[in-house]
Amino acid sequence: MKTAKKSQNADRWLTLLQVVVGLAVLAGLLWIAARLLGYARARAGYRQIATAYTAAAPQPEQEGQGAPAAAGSLTVDFAALQAQYPDAAAWLQMDDLPRISYPVMHAADNSYYLRRAPDGSHSESGSLFVDAFNTAVTDPYVLVYGHHMQDGSMFAGLLAYQDEDFYRSGSGCFTLYTPDGVRRYQIFAVQFADDASPLYSLGFANDEAFGAFLQQVKAGSLYDTGVAVSQEDQVLSLSTCATVSGEGKLLVSAKYIGGE
Repeated sequence: MKTAKKSQNADRWLTLLQVVVGLAVLAGLLWIAARLLGYARARAGYRQIATAYTAAAPQPEQEGQGAPAAAGSLTVDFAALQAQYPDAAAWLQMDDLPRISYPVMHAADNSYYLRRAPDGSHSESGSLFVDAFNTAVTDPYVLVYGHHMQDGSMFAGLLAYQDEDFYRSGSGCFTLYTPDGVRRYQIFAVQFADDASPLYSLGFANDEAFGAFLQQVKAGSLYDTGVAVSQEDQVLSLSTCATVSGEGKLLVSAKYIGGE
């Protein structure tokens, strides 16, 4: 009898364990499905925004292979874009990473667009956004943040720039479209950092302090890009997490080289 009871108890525990494991597996699958659905919705949302408010601009023929893309390869209808999304400050498009083509938001709080789409709805992908401390995208030093998403969206592609060969195989440039015109930037430094890094400091005592800061940025680059920078330059840094789990940061810093 005791043996039979022990067997029944063992069977109950085994059944309970199977139920618990089954529920855990189901919960995991539901979580993965929800993440994938969230990624898909975010991508679809940004495609709709791009379709509604941007268009390819005619480009003049360029000489030679590998020539940098000309400024203004897009046209952005900022009047319509800002009517729908008042916080839209710019549109960013990377030459070497065509998937990175998104509106850039600007709010009074850096946490606002961390998990919000441009329309303010919840989104794990969030939005690209300018640091709240910046007053405009033309400030001497501007920070633009974006998530490193597991599906490769948002700023995940920036990790490609840790490879010097990738940098040298492209133009190393990107375009920032604004309501006031088109601004071209050339990357001069790529580096890893953390949240406490002085690279995230905004505001400088004087031009000399700003110049010293920029030399610090350039000196910390993973490789020498060969692009000089000085206190006379306007600089924009793109920041994302170095890993999907959020450990560490990657900064891609570029200087303004002209526009329309």
